[in-house]
Amino acid sequence: MNYLEVGWGDLDFFTAEKGTVGLALKAVLLPTKSVLHVMPHNNHPFGFFGEGELIELSVSKQGFINLIQHINNSFALDSDSLSIKVEDEINIGGRFYLSKEKYHVFKTCNVWTAKAIKKTGFPMASTFALTSRNVISRIKRKK
Repeated sequence: MNYLEVGWGDLDFFTAEKGTVGLALKAVLLPTKSVLHVMPHNNHPFGFFGEGELIELSVSKQGFINLIQHINNSFALDSDSLSIKVEDEINIGGRFYLSKEKYHVFKTCNVWTAKAIKKTGFPMASTFALTSRNVISRIKRKK
């Protein structure tokens, strides 16, 4: 394994076999439990996602450490300080882990991602990062 994909989102929506409007509305209208999805990849992300969907950022060693700490601080831990695995209905590979953070309209996966990018030292605003397209356009403006 050479790469890790880490995503964060609403527990019920993210782990469901099929996302529904009802699950999406519950996720944004109510503070809900969230999960991290951790997926290993052997090949460069461009090979998995395609070049059009990714933007490569260079970060300092300290920026990378800050990013890892941000991700690590998102995990909920059990009484033995171990991450808590969550069962899912889908089989996309990787594992889901319970997060200690709540998901809601002002704290979506895109806001979480923007905050993670900001932790690297990249000048990123996380406020109103409502869509992935919004996050990407903010990165492109600053690059």
